[in-house]
Amino acid sequence: MSDLLIRDYDDADEDIVLELLAGSLGWLPDAGHREFFRWKHLQNPAGRSAMWVAESAGQIVGFRSMLRWVFDVDGAEVHAVRAVDTATAPAARGQGVFRALTLHAVAALTAEGVGFVFNTPNDQSRPGYLKMGWIELGRPPAAARPSGPLGALRAARSRTPAELWSLPSDAGVAATEGLSGALPTGPQSLSGLATRRRAEHLQWRYGLPSLSYRALRRDDGIAIFRLRRRGHATEAAVCEVLADDDDGARRLVQEVARVSGADHLLRLGRAHTSWRELPLPGGGPILTWRALASTTPVELSRWRLSLGDVELL
Repeated sequence: MSDLLIRDYDDADEDIVLELLAGSLGWLPDAGHREFFRWKHLQNPAGRSAMWVAESAGQIVGFRSMLRWVFDVDGAEVHAVRAVDTATAPAARGQGVFRALTLHAVAALTAEGVGFVFNTPNDQSRPGYLKMGWIELGRPPAAARPSGPLGALRAARSRTPAELWSLPSDAGVAATEGLSGALPTGPQSLSGLATRRRAEHLQWRYGLPSLSYRALRRDDGIAIFRLRRRGHATEAAVCEVLADDDDGARRLVQEVARVSGADHLLRLGRAHTSWRELPLPGGGPILTWRALASTTPVELSRWRLSLGDVELL
C-alpha cells in the first residue's frame, strides 16, 4: 500500500481500533472489551503498551500493539515487549499493513532500548513473524492433572482453544484479595529468565474483575487460577504457583484440584508424577523471540515461565 502512514496510537483512536479488533479478533464493541483493552494496554505498571496505527487516505486501516513486560535475566532487569493485538481493515488485507506496522514497531522499540520481543503466535500468523526475523525457541513443557477418568476423557475430547472469558467460580478468593499482603519469595536463582513478579505486576495481571482470576492462599504459598471452557471440558488454568518450596507448590496444586471442580488442571512447567500430573503431549504453545536491543536469545531451557506469562489475552 503505497500511501500508508504509520503513526503513534492516540487515545482518540480507541473507537476505531476497537472496531478493527472486532473484525480481526472477534472482539465485541461493548463495554467489556473496552474495559479489557484499557486494562491491558493503559494500566500495566510496566508502562503503557507501545501502539501504532496505519492510515491510508486519511482512514485508519491497521493497528499494532506491544505489551510491555519486565524480566529478570541472570539477575539483571531487562525490559521486553510481548507482541499481542494486531488488526487490519478487511479492504486493506493482503497489502502489507501488518508487516509494515510490525517492522515499524521493531525499529522504534530497538531505538528505545527495549531488549527483545516475544510471543506465542498461532499457526496462521507464525510464518509472517518468522519472515520478519523472529525465531522459534520451541514449546515449553506443560503439565495436566485430570480430576479422574471422566475428566481425562473430556480433556482428550476437547482439543480446541480455550475461551477468552472465565467461567464464574467461588473457589478460593478473588485474586486481588489473595495477593494482598506479603508474598512468598520461594527458592531464588539468578540464572535463567523469569518475569519480575512484583506485587504491582501480579495485582494488575490478575486484577481485571471480568477475567475472574481466583487465589488459594496457604501459609507457605499462593496459587492463582481461573476456570475456563475448553470444548466440553472445564479447565482450571493454574497461572501462578508461588510457594516457599516444591512441597508447598504440590499442596497448592492439589488444593486447586480439590476446590475448583474442574475436569482437569493445566500448568506450564514440567509434570510431577508425585503431583498426579501428566506431561501435556507436545508441550505448551510455541514460543517465538526476536532481538531488539538485546541480540542473543535465551535458550528455551533457561526460560522459567508460568502460564500467566503466555496465556492468550
